[in-house]
Parts: sequence; C-alpha cells; structure tokens
Amino acid sequence: MKQLIIKLGEVVSIVCLIAFIMFVNAQDKVSERSAPEVGESVISVMNLEGTVQQNEKGLRKQFGIEAEAPDSFIYYKSEDVMDVRELLIVKVTDSSLGQQMFSKVEKVLTDKKNLFEAYAPQQSALLENAVLVYENSFIFFAVGEDARAAYSAFSDSL
Repeated sequence: MKQLIIKLGEVVSIVCLIAFIMFVNAQDKVSERSAPEVGESVISVMNLEGTVQQNEKGLRKQFGIEAEAPDSFIYYKSEDVMDVRELLIVKVTDSSLGQQMFSKVEKVLTDKKNLFEAYAPQQSALLENAVLVYENSFIFFAVGEDARAAYSAFSDSL
C-alpha cells in the first residue's frame, strides 16, 4: 500500500512539473510578427466603418503610451465621440513595459465604462463586452459588436 502511494505521488509530481513547465513557456512566447501583420486578419473581421487609423499622437492622447515604447502598433478609433468602437493591437518586447501599457489601457476602459453607463446604454454594453488581453507579447483591445470574433482572428494569427 505504501509503495502504491509513493508511486502515485511520483506520478502526480511529474504531471505537476510538466504542467508548470508548459505554463512558464506559454507565458514567455514572443511572436515574430508585427502588430500590422497580426492586425490584417483582425481588420478583415472587425467592422471598422466610421473609425480612423490613429498615429502616435492618437495613441499617446488616448492611452498615455509613448510611440517609441511599443515595438509596433495599430490603433483605430471612432470619429464620433459617442461611439466607443476601437481596435488596438500593440506589440511589446519588454514584458514590464507591456504590463505598464496594459494597465493604462485597462484604466481607459474602466473610465469609459463609468462615463457611458449612465447615459449611453448601447455604448455601455459594448464596453462591458470589450476584449482586453496581454498575450504572446501583444496587447489586444477591441470594443465593438464583433470584438470576440476579432479576438479569435487575433489569436489565430499569432
């Protein structure tokens, strides 16, 4: 009976070690693709009608992210201030800098949710269903009716 328990403990330990190694390796993946390359498939899925591609100035104004901080990015924002549709894909090479940028985007999302919840229920619903992730050296942020489909296209293109 003791030998069975010892063997079972060894098997569980090995399985846990393998799972841990896989988790650590998944966290450190860095995609070789740039944000515009990844964004091509996302743009084809997401309805960006009425949005305008933003430059470094737009990125800094909306999120407080300096243009030289990300490796590459694409950012689309609605022209109408009452329309919350956005798409942001940022590639970073420094994970600590990526965490800082992610926090800035997360704060903007939270602030917008608080702002729109009282007087724009449709826009508020879009914000509640926004997708914001930091994965494989990319920050992905999408707000729109098709944000989930855009995220799926993003994941597939990594």
